[in-house]
Amino acid sequence: MRTLEAIYKLYQLGTPEAIKEAKDGLHLYFKETFGRNIPRVRTCANHTAPFDVFADMFFERVPNGLLKANRAGGKTSISAYLLYANSIAKPGCESANAGAIQEQAKKCYRYFSELCHADREALGILGDSLISRTAFKTGSSVEILSGTIRGLNSPHPHKFHFDEVELSDWALIQEAFSLARSSKNIKGQNFITSTQKYAQGVMGRLINEAVERDLKVYTFCIWETIEPIPEDRKEEFRRIFPEAPEEVYTKKDSGFISIDDAIRAKRNLDPEIWEAQWLCLRPERTGLIYPFENIEGLNLIDSNKFELDKYAPIYAAEDFGYSEDHPNVILLVQVIGGKQVIVFDEIYTRGKSWREIEPEVVRHLDEWGGKSGRDLRISTLDGWFPDPADPAEIDDRIHSGARVQVQTDPEMRKVDNGIPIVRRLIIDRQVKVVSHCTELIGELLSYHYRRNADGTYADVPDKKFDHGPDALRYLVVNLFPLGASGGLSDNMIKKDKTITGGIQSEVF
Repeated sequence: MRTLEAIYKLYQLGTPEAIKEAKDGLHLYFKETFGRNIPRVRTCANHTAPFDVFADMFFERVPNGLLKANRAGGKTSISAYLLYANSIAKPGCESANAGAIQEQAKKCYRYFSELCHADREALGILGDSLISRTAFKTGSSVEILSGTIRGLNSPHPHKFHFDEVELSDWALIQEAFSLARSSKNIKGQNFITSTQKYAQGVMGRLINEAVERDLKVYTFCIWETIEPIPEDRKEEFRRIFPEAPEEVYTKKDSGFISIDDAIRAKRNLDPEIWEAQWLCLRPERTGLIYPFENIEGLNLIDSNKFELDKYAPIYAAEDFGYSEDHPNVILLVQVIGGKQVIVFDEIYTRGKSWREIEPEVVRHLDEWGGKSGRDLRISTLDGWFPDPADPAEIDDRIHSGARVQVQTDPEMRKVDNGIPIVRRLIIDRQVKVVSHCTELIGELLSYHYRRNADGTYADVPDKKFDHGPDALRYLVVNLFPLGASGGLSDNMIKKDKTITGGIQSEVF
């Protein structure tokens, strides 16, 4: 079996025979050395087998790669394989890895470290290995970078990987594209990966602009990554997954997502989530509640340029939740001049109770307080606007010192009455969002009306991507029950008075 360096040099010969032999050798190396049988079969039209994505990037067939893949589809593993293979096969190759979520970058680095300690070829040239950086005696290195402006502002590696960019700030993407640099013998490359969650989020924009940004777009889904279907389960599989292509049933190739895990995901997830995040279909763009043509319609403020006003009131708005697909959402909002709403931070949490969420809120407030010189605590916020339908959760916030206020007018609590006010405020540029609030931005651009059986849309919002938008609506119907023209309600200025127009707000 050839070494990785020999495999890479074989490919450079450029003949059809050498290219095929090099690709086969690369696949065999990872299968024999690590037991990683990377799937080589494409089952869907316009998709790419996971191994071909890996091979294209390793053999430098493309300048930059953008991988859209399913949840649990091996995106992080492919990044780790590339970090390892580039380090071993290309002496002096410097690589860096970052993630929109820092834990994702750490997981990739952990996978890479495991490969290093499982291969004699690597152990012989392994130098210093630290928590966030590994150096080789050949001059190669791999480093974890924080997914922040500061973290992405200094190094210039040959190979840069950015994972889960759908949850990243667009300004960070611009920094990321400036990182990779070529040298005499090693080509610079960016490898960007993510699941696409939102119709018009970061991934959607990158895909739309792929040609002008010199990005080769790759896609694979669960059908490329699921394990082979045994004969005795094919009838069950066809019944549960009528949308599966016929190639899924005939492939003998490897796959690492189990049939049982696929069934569990299909049954637990809403159809739109299943289609977007597991089948990798383009999220629905029709029937949008906030139908902006692109992300600029949300009046974004560059996170690098935003500073809190030292005196304007600050509020929190919250939509209660717990699960992966129904997270708890807290938005931190400043209102300037009694009219302009600026959402400057978001706290999306999953699987956590208030006892676990509260310290995160405190940390966010401490950070903003340190930047602005303000005393920001839960008890010093000017108001806390939660979902009024859960008294037990509201009591928890009150016990933590929050000045909870809820809209008591039944008409203003109705979703279809609050949405037009929010929409009008956005159109009039009275609501702005700081660009690092990526989950809120994604939801606002994906929130849509419920589709009827005949393909038309009902006037009722679908209960998807509504968590951040609902939190924003709770704040708006309390502060601006009459819309933008009404200005900040009297109740928010003098809490013992009735809101203009006779609408009551209960203050706890």
